[in-house]
Amino acid sequence: MPHSSGGGSYRGGFSSGFSGNRNSGFSRGYRRNNYHDSFVFYDKNMPMRKRSLGPLLPKIFVVILFIAVGLSLIYVAFSANFKLLGAKDTEIIIKDSANVLHNEEELRPILDEFAKKTGIIPIIMTVNNENWMPHYKNIEDYAYQLYMQSCNDECHWLIVYSEPKSAENMTFNDWHWQGMQGDKTDTILNSSVLNYFNICMQLCLANETKTVDRAFCESFEVANGMVMKAEPDYKYLCGGIVLLIFPAIAIVGMATGKF
Repeated sequence: MPHSSGGGSYRGGFSSGFSGNRNSGFSRGYRRNNYHDSFVFYDKNMPMRKRSLGPLLPKIFVVILFIAVGLSLIYVAFSANFKLLGAKDTEIIIKDSANVLHNEEELRPILDEFAKKTGIIPIIMTVNNENWMPHYKNIEDYAYQLYMQSCNDECHWLIVYSEPKSAENMTFNDWHWQGMQGDKTDTILNSSVLNYFNICMQLCLANETKTVDRAFCESFEVANGMVMKAEPDYKYLCGGIVLLIFPAIAIVGMATGKF
């Protein structure tokens, strides 16, 4: 399900056991049985019995599981640089119901660049406060509803800007904005990218010398400069490497009969 990618308003603030064998008394010609206090003698010239595969199956399963989880974590560590695939609708939408966007020719190429780089489809909508305030607790709930109505997958990023109908005649413009991202965008629209985008968006909207168009343009330019260039997430990378160490040790142990 879609979830908030951050937002803000004129009023300020924005959102983003050990086990082992004990061996003793070993010498040529016999071995110690740990479970019974006795010695078992064997003939060193007798052929060795073939090891049954049955007892190894659970261990093999555990090794495969560790490998799978380890590789998955390593994939996640680098996934911020993998372009998102699978968007059902690739149309970039700019819907200016509040009539505050006056330079779409500048904004659209920047949105196109973002979509080509990431595979995430941006949607920009502007509305008036009167459209949602009487019916929704906050703009986040409203943006969620707009996402559900406008997007048929989890590959979109919707950003809603809202202001009063008569903002130009008011002492202050009580504007609000809210981002809503699909679940599949999380690896690309991570906390690092969103923090910079949200800060830029909030500061631009708070700057009375900049238009809403410029706020969107500058914020997406920041995002375009950051996406697909992220360093690996080291906590996932380290976790994956650690999980792969155990299977390596286990495989060597099984090959030598010590596991």
